[in-house]
Amino acid sequence: MLANLRIENFAIIEDIDINFSKGMNVLMGETGAGKSIIIDALDLLSGGRSTFSKLRDDSKKAFIEGRFVFEDDFVEKNEEIKEYLEGNELVISRVLLPNKTSSCRINGLTTSLSNVQKIMKKVIDIHSQGDNSLLLDERNYLSLLDNYLEEKDYDELKNKVSANYKKINLKRKEIEDYKKETNLVDEDYLRYQVEEISRFNLKENEIEDL
Repeated sequence: MLANLRIENFAIIEDIDINFSKGMNVLMGETGAGKSIIIDALDLLSGGRSTFSKLRDDSKKAFIEGRFVFEDDFVEKNEEIKEYLEGNELVISRVLLPNKTSSCRINGLTTSLSNVQKIMKKVIDIHSQGDNSLLLDERNYLSLLDNYLEEKDYDELKNKVSANYKKINLKRKEIEDYKKETNLVDEDYLRYQVEEISRFNLKENEIEDL
């Protein structure tokens, strides 16, 4: 999805333009080569806090820009992105100024940092050892499962699960109501009685017939 990344005057990077290919891309280099700076730049594009201490030359602005290209199905599932796209492309840029102010742009239009965060939360997920990520946040589980089911065309199955879940909750409520109405206090004893009766495998009207 990330097609190109441009970084100027940020940390140890003076000016770099990186193109990414579709699929998995790996950054390799010895300590201090600047790998983590690339991640810091992506964090800024996802709406991260401005880090003015990383201006390489503090008399000039730092500029970070990322160009993202999305598949049609991704666009369809993320309505909040659609209105900002030009074709299937999204260009996000951050500018850090020497006077400790910053600005954000989406496809050339100035926008708020909170808006960038809202749009990019489904686009960039940065995590490392000890960090929280999308898959470690339980609040994301339901939406991830729903998205998976939609991709696999499991709508019918999802509807069945939903209907059965409602039935279970209805039965639970009936049990609770019954307990309240009958002042049920010795549930274990009643369960024992049911088990004793079940042991005899009684048939309908068997007692009457005898």
